[in-house]
Amino acid sequence: MSGVGTLCLVFKGGTGNAPANSAVNPQLWFAQVDDSHTTIWAQFEGVNPNEEQVEINVRQAVFYPDQPGRNFITVRGFILQHAATPWAPPTAEQIGLIGTHWSKGWIIENNVITHSVCSGIALGKHGDQFDNTSADTAEGYVKTIERAHAFRIPWTKANIGHHIVRNNVIAFCEQAGIVGSLGAAFSTVEGNVIHDIHVRHLFTGAEMAGIKFHAAIDTVIRRNHIYRTTRGLWLDWMAQGTRVSGNL
Repeated sequence: MSGVGTLCLVFKGGTGNAPANSAVNPQLWFAQVDDSHTTIWAQFEGVNPNEEQVEINVRQAVFYPDQPGRNFITVRGFILQHAATPWAPPTAEQIGLIGTHWSKGWIIENNVITHSVCSGIALGKHGDQFDNTSADTAEGYVKTIERAHAFRIPWTKANIGHHIVRNNVIAFCEQAGIVGSLGAAFSTVEGNVIHDIHVRHLFTGAEMAGIKFHAAIDTVIRRNHIYRTTRGLWLDWMAQGTRVSGNL
């Protein structure tokens, strides 16, 4: 393959009879990239890639606004799959297979969201030139909060959050099923089935869970079914007024 690109997943066709542990121990691949070529090696046990359809994924997201502040969008009843999402700490822009990109009033419901390299749904912060520069320090996160308040769409109840995420199936993601730093405030997350999250342990860090939020202020998390995840629900800094009930 000629050229340089961002690659994250290789998918192969199959008969639908994959073994039950395929999510934990799938066939693997890796790539080498230089200035002019990207070369991929992949395992295709039992399948001839010259005869089957193979998808090489380069898209960073499936549904994600190009700018912050795209408010009051409803995404309902879709099958959303296969995104090369980047790993992101809470101090950086968090891009999911579907994400709100620092907005207000989204409804994400009755969707099937699967096979994201990192996060399925992202309700996280905006991006800026300071992303990934905090060196995992408390001071770095405090500065992130300060920049969120100073951003052109400031982090206030009037501008950010108030999302509804309900009745989705979210699976096969290697960071989080639903992630959100600052942007999940005042939201409702209910009735979702979340499974097979970070089961392959491809990454390390403190952002891995079925649901992982920073600043889940006045957020309602109820009646979600979370299983086969490295952690179920993780509420980090500033979980103020959060209500968690009826989850399994």
